[in-house]
Amino acid sequence: NTQALARAIHGSKDGLVVLDPELLEFALSKRKGPLSQLSTRQINILTLVSQGYTNAAVAKALFLSEKSIENQLTGIYAALGITSSNPRQHSRVKAVLAFLGQTSSNSSER
Repeated sequence: NTQALARAIHGSKDGLVVLDPELLEFALSKRKGPLSQLSTRQINILTLVSQGYTNAAVAKALFLSEKSIENQLTGIYAALGITSSNPRQHSRVKAVLAFLGQTSSNSSER
């Protein structure tokens, strides 16, 4: 796919780690738990968010609009069962903690 190749080239030029969506899809298919409900795009977004990227930086890295990132994050929170009704709980942080918790437990199972 030429679009994926272009993203990889631009991303590597900008110092980003570029993951093949098919590899992510395969890894997700082997996972159990809340993250298995997320799409490859959502995992890509959550990966960048967990690395400290702002919504604007994620949008630039993935060649999407910032509004698309906001919408995707809303979907991620819903899939992970994270509600933002409590102002003392930060949805973004909770999502990253869930992501890091599951990815680290999966790597320790190998």
